Amino acid sequence: MVDRCTGERYPGQLQQYAAFRGWHGKFGHLNVLCLDHEDICTHFGRHDRVVTTLPQFDDEVGTITLYVRVDHVWKLGMPSERDILDIIRKHDGTKGRWRIQLVRQWDDLSSTDIWFVRPG
Repeated sequence: MVDRCTGERYPGQLQQYAAFRGWHGKFGHLNVLCLDHEDICTHFGRHDRVVTTLPQFDDEVGTITLYVRVDHVWKLGMPSERDILDIIRKHDGTKGRWRIQLVRQWDDLSSTDIWFVRPG
């Protein structure tokens, strides 16, 4: 694993994080207690980090949408659709038959936005 942890992003971040009992001591991870590479968000180091949200119901069109962001900070590779759906089910308990509606990569290539949809 290549250590790509960034330093402090704002003044005092080190002091704030150090106050968490069990902090792993590295910046750039989603969780101060668990490294991304040791968590389901990367399938334990198999692919880039997946950040999930909870589904949202759209009354106007009668569908449920789900936004997911893939952060390419660790350069491990893009997760498959199946990997992403596995993460949202295990991480958030989200259920249902989802299909990808839209994928957009950020201009700086640091992340990819993915929207899933399912009938309401």
